[in-house]
Parts: sequence; C-alpha cells; structure tokens
Amino acid sequence: MLERLQAAHLPTEVADLVERALCGDTLEEAPTRLYPKRFPRPVPQRAWVNRIGVTGFRGVGPTQALDVQPGPGLTIVVGRNGSGKSSFAEGLEVALAGSVRRLHHMKTREFRSGWRNAHHGPPSVSVSLSVPGRGAVIVRRTWDDSAEIDAGTSEGLEELGWQEAIRTWRPFLGYDELAALVAEGPAHIFDAVFPLLGLDELHAALERLAARRRQFIENRKIVKLLLDTFRSRVAASPDPRAVSLAELLAEKKLDLAEIDAVLQVGAAAPAAVVTPESAIVAALARGLDEVAARLDSVPEPDPGLAIDLLAAALRWQTDDVDCPVCGTGRLDDDWRSRTESVLAEHRAIGASRSRRRELTDWARRLVGPKPEDPALLAAWDRWDAQPASPGALAAHLRNAFPAWEAAVLAWRSARADAEAGWGPLVADGRRWLIARRSDEDDDLAARQLDHAIDWLRSTGDALRAERFAPIREQTLRFWSLLRQGSSVEIADIALGGSATRRRVEVAVNLEGARSAALGVMSQGEVTSLALSLFLPRVLLPESPFGFVVIDDPIQSMDPHKVDGLARVLKEVAATRQVILFTHDTRLTAAVRRPKIPARVLRVSRGARSSIEIRSERTPADSWMEDAAHVAHRVDELGEDLARRVVPGLCRGAVEAVLVDRIRRVRLSQGESETEVQEAIDSAPKLMPRFALALFDDADRAKDVKLEIRRELGHDMVGVVEALNRGSHGDFQGHARNLFEQSYALIRKLESM
Repeated sequence: MLERLQAAHLPTEVADLVERALCGDTLEEAPTRLYPKRFPRPVPQRAWVNRIGVTGFRGVGPTQALDVQPGPGLTIVVGRNGSGKSSFAEGLEVALAGSVRRLHHMKTREFRSGWRNAHHGPPSVSVSLSVPGRGAVIVRRTWDDSAEIDAGTSEGLEELGWQEAIRTWRPFLGYDELAALVAEGPAHIFDAVFPLLGLDELHAALERLAARRRQFIENRKIVKLLLDTFRSRVAASPDPRAVSLAELLAEKKLDLAEIDAVLQVGAAAPAAVVTPESAIVAALARGLDEVAARLDSVPEPDPGLAIDLLAAALRWQTDDVDCPVCGTGRLDDDWRSRTESVLAEHRAIGASRSRRRELTDWARRLVGPKPEDPALLAAWDRWDAQPASPGALAAHLRNAFPAWEAAVLAWRSARADAEAGWGPLVADGRRWLIARRSDEDDDLAARQLDHAIDWLRSTGDALRAERFAPIREQTLRFWSLLRQGSSVEIADIALGGSATRRRVEVAVNLEGARSAALGVMSQGEVTSLALSLFLPRVLLPESPFGFVVIDDPIQSMDPHKVDGLARVLKEVAATRQVILFTHDTRLTAAVRRPKIPARVLRVSRGARSSIEIRSERTPADSWMEDAAHVAHRVDELGEDLARRVVPGLCRGAVEAVLVDRIRRVRLSQGESETEVQEAIDSAPKLMPRFALALFDDADRAKDVKLEIRRELGHDMVGVVEALNRGSHGDFQGHARNLFEQSYALIRKLESM
C-alpha cells in the first residue's frame, strides 16, 4: 500500500493522512518524525504430521497411534461410524488448536462432556511433527480429572509460535464445519477467507480514518444543536433586534458576518455576557477528571516514536528470532505479549492526551470574551484563570463556574429592564458562531479525510481482489472437478462489502440462467462448494501447515462427486499432506480406479474401546498389483512379454518403498520438502536410491549389496540385481519367481 501511495500523486495532506493511518499514528497532529523501515515477513516453512497418539480420548481407550507419512501425499483413514477414526482427527485438532470446534458448538453438556473415554483414562494426546529446521517436535495435551476439553495442559506448542496461524490458516475441516461454512451465510465465508489475504493493517487504517471522520460529524451535530437552540430563542424573543436576526437565520445560505454584526449592536449592553450551560461545564469537568486519572502517573514525553517502533516490530515478528537491532535479545511469545501490552498502553496514553487537548480547548471557549463592565471584571478574572493540568482544571470549573454564573445572573437581573432578554440570546448566538466557524475550519480537514478514505478504500478493494484472485481461481478449478453430474456452474466468486455488509458473492449459472448459489444447490453440491472454498487456503504459501485434515466430507455426495473429490485430493496431495477420515468406502474405490497414489488405513474398534489400525494399500501395493496381473498370466501372455514387463513394475514397487523411507527419515530430521525431493531426484538410478535409503548418502552405491546381504539376506542381493537388469530388458529368469522374490524384498524393506 505504501508503494501504491507513493505512485498515486495525492495531495500532500491526503497522502500524509493515509500513511499515518497505515502506520498506526495519531491523525490529529502532523508527523514530526520519519517512519521506521518496514521489514518483509518471512515465508514460513511447512510442518508435517508424523504420528497422532491418543489415550482415553473420545472413542479411543488404551493408547493407540496413527502413523502417517510426512510430506506431500494422500492418506485415507477408513472406519465405520463409531470405530474411533474421528478421535484421531479431533485429537490432532485439540492438541494444536486447544479445542475441537465440533464439540465446542454442541448445545448440551452431555455432548460436550462425552469427549472422555468411558473405559480408559486419564485422557491425553501427543502429536509428532516434522518441522523444517527443528526436526521432530512433540506436542502433548493432557487433562486432569475435572478439566473441560478446552482447559488441558499443553507442552511443546508454544515454541512453534502457531497461536495466530492456527486461527488464520486452520488446517482442520470436520463435517459439521463443512456444512456450516456455507450454511451460515456469505458473512461467515467472508470471515473465513478475509484473514488469509493479510489485509488487517488496511482494515485498521480505514477504521482509524473513519473514527476521525466521525469526530467531525459529531462536532457538526453539536453546531446544528446550537443553531436550533439559537433560532428557537430568536423566534421567541420580543426584542426588535431579533426580527432582523430571524430574517438572516431563515436564509438558505447563512451570512455569518451579518449575523455577527446584529449581535454586536448590543455588544455594549451589559447583558451580552457569555455564560455556558451548567450541564456542559459539568460534562467537561467529568471528562477532565477521567483524563487526569489516566495521565497523572504517566511521564510527559510523547510516546509516538515508541508506538511507531513497537508497531513495526510486531508487524515484522512472526516467529521466535533474535533481535535484529541488538542481536542479543529474543523476540519470542513472551516478548510479543509484553510488547503488545506496552503498545496498547502507549496508544491509550496518546488517545488520552488528544482528549485532554480537546477538553482544554473547549474549556477555553466557555470563558467567553472579557466583559467591558468593570462590575464583572473581578469575577471574570477568577473564571478566566484556568490552570493547565486536567485535574486542576476540572476542580476550577466546578468551583469557579458557580461563582461566575451567580455574578453574571445577579448582574443581569440588576439590568433586566435595560436589556430585557437580549443578553442570553446574544450569548447563544456567539456560542453558535464560535462553533460554526470552528466547523468551517474543520471542513477542509473533513474533505481531506473523505479523499483519503475514498483512495484507501478503492485501492484496498483492488489489492483485495488481487490477493483473492488465486483463491478464486483455485476454487473455480476445484468446483469444476467436484461438480461432476451437476447442472450448477459457478460463474464467479468475489469478496464484497465490509463490516455488517461483508459477504462472499457466489454467482452460479443453472442451465444458462443466473442465480444465487445456495438457493439452487443440493446438500451434496453445498458440501462440494464448501470444500472448493476451504481447500485453496491450504495451498497458500503463507501457511506454516503442510498438512490438512478433513473428516467425513462425502456423506451427502453422489458417486460422480466422489470421483471428482478424488481428483481434487490428488491435486492437493501433490504439494500438501492430506489426511482424510471417512466411513464411506466409495472414496477408496474412487482413488483406486484411476490409480491415484494413496495410503489407506483401516480403523476398527474392539472391546473396551481398544483400537486396531492396519494398512490396506500403499503405492508399492499398486505397483505389485499390476505386476501380479502379468506374473500370474504367464501361460496366457507368454514368458517373453512377462520378462519385459514384470521387472519394471516390481522395480517401481521397490523404489516406492525406498522413496517412502527417504521422505520419512529426512523430513523427521527437519529438512524441507523441497530439499528432500531434490535429494530423491539427484539419485534416479536404483543403486544410488538404495544408498540414499540405507545410508542417507547416494554416493555409497558401491556399499549397497554388502548392506543388503547383511540386513536382508544373501538371496535378496540377487533379486536387486535382477530388478536392475530386468528394467533395462536384460532379465532371463521366470517372471513369476521374480514377482514373488520382489514381494519378499518389499516386506523386508518395509520392516526396517
């Protein structure tokens, strides 16, 4: 925004307002300092899930762990309703987020308290994560006997610094939340999407400008109230001078100089002495007392520079880092909490000082001009002698005003016959004139504020559209895959409005006719739309989470949409770790048909909440399944064809196991996915890839055979040699024997 501001060529005053609003400065005064350097926010490294361990939580009794492959890929956890599978999804959620959104929104205590397992306790959850630069990180959450689900004790989470990220980039999506994401309306979707755009500072800047604009509006209301009071008194006055005033006040455009001249006709008359309303004086005194209570214990130096520096530091700091200034301090969560408190205190002090200036100015305006009648000079001098401090000024208003008011009233009463009622009317007129002229001075500043607000809003809308564009495009892409068999086509998605009118606008075409989305969609289509809106946020590079957890997304989907979901999951799993829980076996079938790489785990529940987890199908299984189709049909297909095909398929299965081991080991050591993939790509041949899996060193290919003989057996060396030669067309043995030997090699490799 600052770069766009520099290129906008706005008037200096308007540009200054925009910059101070963006930087969090006060808007009442001109800047007297340079703004600090803005540091770019670092792109976070993605974390992956290794294991979810659960004890005594929801449907899991004795300790059971769900092991998943870290790094990109698709894991499907299948189990019937009540099998305990969702307990692992909710266990991961409560460990990292501190609560389970589905349980939190349940209305009855019976549902909310049912998270403790009836057969085993106390409850606990542990999650093993692979975090680049840190290696394996364990996050635990435990509960005592009386704790609610959101009041557990956490270990290991604070050091990750995910408190804000878990709210913004929340990587969990349950079935209830999936339905609510759309069913609760456009504003709910807006609230889920807007934080992803990183425009919080823009929103805050607009609010600062709008708050200042509201001050001008309130002042204008006061001017109108004073004018209405003045007009009513003029209309009721029997004084001949009031007739000319009434005529002037009836004009569409008021001539302030003429009105002032009429008021000056009675200026020499003793009654033309200003006395404010006692309620106004009392309100000013109360305001000054409040300001005094806030500022009496505060040192006088202006906290503006500290505000600027602290705000910039907070915008920059997103993780635990050393101080970029001194190099010795540590900018961690404790520092952030202390700094936010200090920043809030400084801002409150600045606001109180601005309020003090406003109240002091109003107090000076109440004094009015010095009376010309010597009889009032002594009382007026005492009334005019206003002290500087807000507390003393409040006391002065309370003590001096009654004496001044009494002196003026007595003075007026003594001269009532001479002035009749002209004096109070003149006082009202002068009070209104003072406020009106002040309002005219504010008019230019108000127009500048309007200009700043219009520019910031229009430029912000453009920036919002730019940042939303990747989410929009990805949403439309996912919907095109998920809408299989649907006549509903999404024409466009846009963010609109703000505040109470904020919304995500989803326009659809239904057989060529434009319509609102929710009014024409089935429940399955609504679920597909919610997934289309949710998944793009998982793919944004700013998220520190390399994983996404989805619980039961296909309950209301027809078979066509399940096939579409499989294709969407394939795209997401290319760069993210997707862990999906479902009781519906249609998804596993939809994954198998196009041979989408996926690991399937089946969860079953035994007596007293004991949980069993078994693996169903790995990428290596897919390769071996294809190899089996050929190896078991040698008599039909011929040995020559089998010799050409089976070695390559079996080698693919072996390499899938090796890659799985390389990813698991390296990611758990803290390497990034990019680094791991580069290492795998650097070893495209079989023996270097074996060396990378066995020794974590692709250059030790010459030591592979010895290590295989030592760890897996002498006969496995021959199998590896046959696979290496056979994939290049140099295999002369029996294809069925090679298939069986390869299967044994894979099982041994998986057990290492």
